Amino acid sequence: MRSDFTLEELKKDSDPLSYVCHSVSKLKMIANVIQTNCVYTDRPPLEVFKADDVRAMGELIEDAAIEIETLVDIAEDQGHDLWHENRDLKGTLENLQAETTELKKQLEQYRLQEYDGDDIIRIDSRKGVAL
Repeated sequence: MRSDFTLEELKKDSDPLSYVCHSVSKLKMIANVIQTNCVYTDRPPLEVFKADDVRAMGELIEDAAIEIETLVDIAEDQGHDLWHENRDLKGTLENLQAETTELKKQLEQYRLQEYDGDDIIRIDSRKGVAL
């Protein structure tokens, strides 16, 4: 990319598409130049410009397109990575929920065993004695 940002900086950014405005500005500038120079002429738009000017505008358009493609690729890679991370976290959450459910069942069974049958110690509150 021919810009003020390195590829590493763009990859680290959480929203690389926010940089697309630079490329869009290039395209708008080229459109403005073509429109402004062709308003008062009946000639086809690109005949108004010299060959070097047309080549330069073509290079700017190509650079802007490459920049946009690069930003979209980075954003897609980040989106793909986030999807995988989300899927992994969802799996972890489901496992934790299953473990929690199992622990709740075990706790309930323990409570039932603790208070089951003859093993219960009752205290007669009137006399303060264990029955």
